[in-house]
Amino acid sequence: MKYDTTKTISALSGVAFVCMFVTSGEPAIPLLRGTVVEPVLNALSYPNAIAFNLSAGFLMGAIIWALNVAIPDHRQRAVLRNGLAERYRAFRLKVLSTLLHSYSGDLPEQICEPAACYEYFKSDGGARQTEAMLRLNDRPDMVERIAGEIRLLVREIEYVLQKIDVADEPHAFLKEVTSHADLVLRSGEYGPSELKNLRGLAFFVLFGYSHDSTPRQDKIAAAIERI
Repeated sequence: MKYDTTKTISALSGVAFVCMFVTSGEPAIPLLRGTVVEPVLNALSYPNAIAFNLSAGFLMGAIIWALNVAIPDHRQRAVLRNGLAERYRAFRLKVLSTLLHSYSGDLPEQICEPAACYEYFKSDGGARQTEAMLRLNDRPDMVERIAGEIRLLVREIEYVLQKIDVADEPHAFLKEVTSHADLVLRSGEYGPSELKNLRGLAFFVLFGYSHDSTPRQDKIAAAIERI
């Protein structure tokens, strides 16, 4: 919504700027005198005090709007977007560290991106993924750790969506992610069925929230970039 407002005001400001000079009745500025542009400007000149005042008034209003609305909104949007991106990356690293358990300390960093993560867990026919999922059956502490990370990510996404306007497509996708997670975490207890859903959600997110057999991009990260 605000992106459309910004584009509209910017376009109208450009029109108002041109209109202000055309209707001012003033000669070309010294810098342009004697150039090929001067005859064009003189030909376009159409002195009109009403149009000039309206154009100047609109430009002043646009400047005030930019200083009080657009610039603060841009800064807030950047802070929230960067914070959510960092939270999401931290989520991926912590969940991977939990699933990998006693493996190399730098392995989560190496396979943090969806394509690398998918390749690691699927390259051996899915044995690594199966091993990680089965490990959770006997480790309720690891299950709670993963569930806690999902909750934190969901809260952060919901907070950002409430604080600023987000374009329809990324907004709808991120709402789908939070709704999916809320459904999985709803009971707060993890019997066989709930644990299966939690494991499925964790890997679905790690693989880029993609239904494709070979994920090429991180759909959640891409949606966050569009905030």
